[in-house]
Amino acid sequence: MNYKTFIKAASVLALTTAALVSATAANASPLVAPNDKGGSDSKTYQSKECESAWAAKAKQMNISPAGEACLVSVTTSVSDARTVSASALGKAKATLSPSEFQALATAVSAGTVKSKSFRQQSIHAASSLTQWGTFYYDGNRVWVTTPYRGFTGSHFCQVDYVVAFSIQPQNCYDTGSNTSRTIVQQWLVTPFLDGFHLSWNESYSIDVLADGTVRY
Repeated sequence: MNYKTFIKAASVLALTTAALVSATAANASPLVAPNDKGGSDSKTYQSKECESAWAAKAKQMNISPAGEACLVSVTTSVSDARTVSASALGKAKATLSPSEFQALATAVSAGTVKSKSFRQQSIHAASSLTQWGTFYYDGNRVWVTTPYRGFTGSHFCQVDYVVAFSIQPQNCYDTGSNTSRTIVQQWLVTPFLDGFHLSWNESYSIDVLADGTVRY
């Protein structure tokens, strides 16, 4: 009797364990390819452009070294990849030839057309600047603001706040090849200082690749 009881208990335990494994697998998040994962990075350093401009004026005027005025903290974050779904094909169909649409439908079915959102903020002693948007990639090509396969990404640049400085946008664009794009924000920075004029250019960028890799 004890032997039968043991066999029955072991069977119940095995069934319970199998059910737990099955439930865990059902509720687990799907595996994400390394290149499809998002992430974030923060760096703090002295702006070389700011220091160079400040040093040039310091030789002419009786002013102290730049110090904190040239300190910048840059934080870049990128989302996990989002796969373009079949429901999005209707929007693309009107802009593509039959052969292009068929190729896109095949790629979407295979889950190879994806997008990621990005955000890069640079914080200074008295200002904050941000660029953000979305890019697409399919393993062979990456694109941001240039339409491709019926989809277009986005790119925006803005001054979040500024005190005692004038900050003017110079460029907000992406450049590069079909397999690698550099997303750039450029600004002209001018502090309000009595007695002399001082200004410099600042530029921050993100590199995105056709396989979804992001470098910042």
